[in-house]
Amino acid sequence: MSSSLQAHPSPASDAPIGWASLLFARAGLYRLLARLYLEEVDVAWLGLLREHPMFAPALADLAALEDPLPKLRAEYARVFLLNVPPYEAVYVDEDMMLNASCTQAVAQSYADLDFQPNPIRAVGAADHIGLELECMAQLLEQAAELVPSSEDRLATQLQIAQRFLSDHLASWGPIFGLAVAHDARLAFYRTLGEFTAEFLLAELDALTPHAAPLGHEHVGSPPPANPDLRVFEGEFRDIARYLVTPALAGFYLSREEMFRIGGHLQLPLAPVERRVMLVQLLDQAARYEVLDELLAWLQREAARVANTGRDWEHTYPGVAPVIEHWRRRAEATASGLAQMRRLASRGVS
Repeated sequence: MSSSLQAHPSPASDAPIGWASLLFARAGLYRLLARLYLEEVDVAWLGLLREHPMFAPALADLAALEDPLPKLRAEYARVFLLNVPPYEAVYVDEDMMLNASCTQAVAQSYADLDFQPNPIRAVGAADHIGLELECMAQLLEQAAELVPSSEDRLATQLQIAQRFLSDHLASWGPIFGLAVAHDARLAFYRTLGEFTAEFLLAELDALTPHAAPLGHEHVGSPPPANPDLRVFEGEFRDIARYLVTPALAGFYLSREEMFRIGGHLQLPLAPVERRVMLVQLLDQAARYEVLDELLAWLQREAARVANTGRDWEHTYPGVAPVIEHWRRRAEATASGLAQMRRLASRGVS
């Protein structure tokens, strides 16, 4: 999918009209993604998406339905309201609290950039991915309007856009997109998640040459320290808290995935808060002697995200510091779960 993402050209080497057109086109992609995350697909958008080269194939599995909108709306609610929250704080804040320090930092960025979210947007917090995508669209539109006038001002505007992207959207959007793609049951939302992850990384990789070299100081989350894997020798409640916290575990473990694991192991689960669900899973798995199978499943999930991170680092070497944060965390989680399996096999509690 990444091969279809054209890099931003250099304003010094490309015709101004072409440069401005490309910036407006990129802004249009941000606005398209924002719309799909902020609201369910309606009749008008369904018609447009059926003509879109990327989303038309993803709607093919709904072609036999006379009206696919109810199914699309149900999937929107299942993915974004019940399973994969579209808020930055959930991924970069260890407390995962909305409208706390992380959300306040995003709101301050909006104020600094003179971005005013549309008040009709019914979202729970300012760090919703749809609003961040709209902010990025505005930054690129402002850059496009500078093309005929000043190369210096254009370069400054691109630096501003790159900084917002690296500090916010790209610091969590790829992991969020990966979780959406993994949990989606419809090809449409699976495609949306996959494209979001690749698009944000490709955009940051393309914008970085026009700005300062990207290092850990540009990443919204701090660089990862070596995790304390002793948590995997502790109580189930502590292990569960670690695994359901993306900023610690390096990936997002949804209710959908826990129901999937529980169904596979024939362990009943109540639809409660994620940490409580995982404690239930661990307790029942230990009771019914399938703990190793549960830990192996979780280990594979962490390894899957770590492997994807390595692929991303190879594809987008210019933004490796952004990806490294998540890849190292996921690798550490996989290692901790392997250690827990070894201890359990020796009967160490």
